[in-house]
Amino acid sequence: MVKTHLFWFSQDLRLHDNLALHAASNCDQLLLVYCLDPAEFKPNRYGVRGMSQHRFRFLYEGLLDIDQQLQRLGQTLLICMGNPIEVISTLIREHNIKQVFTSDSVGFYERKRWQTLSQRHQEISFTRVNTTRLFESDQLPFSVENLPESFSGFRKRVEDLPINAPCPRITQ
Repeated sequence: MVKTHLFWFSQDLRLHDNLALHAASNCDQLLLVYCLDPAEFKPNRYGVRGMSQHRFRFLYEGLLDIDQQLQRLGQTLLICMGNPIEVISTLIREHNIKQVFTSDSVGFYERKRWQTLSQRHQEISFTRVNTTRLFESDQLPFSVENLPESFSGFRKRVEDLPINAPCPRITQ
């Protein structure tokens, strides 16, 4: 049986040293997806749009760049427009996905979407991987509740902690 994973690009649009993508690539087939939510273009209750024209242009150029990088590896980035929960759910069904990966996000709405998807598809595995934090909370020499009050205090307590080496470059 073919093991197919889905990697959902979100805010971390890079191939180099992307631990989440590296974890997702341990499969027979990998579907790489970026989902553009139309709700980002509509004003919120304060009249502010999440996606301005300039931000969209920057994002689009980044997506084109990462797609070109992926094509050199024999892969393609699938860019979808729609509600991410519905789009990812459809892809899970259509491609018989066994596991979904993404970079961990601290955003409320991003976590809510992830929770909704994992509850909707309990038959498969969902994995979020830290790609943005230098340390995990369990690596710190103090509890999060006892976080030093200043950056200098924090720096002095963590500057000798080991830092993980970059993950190996993805070659296929």
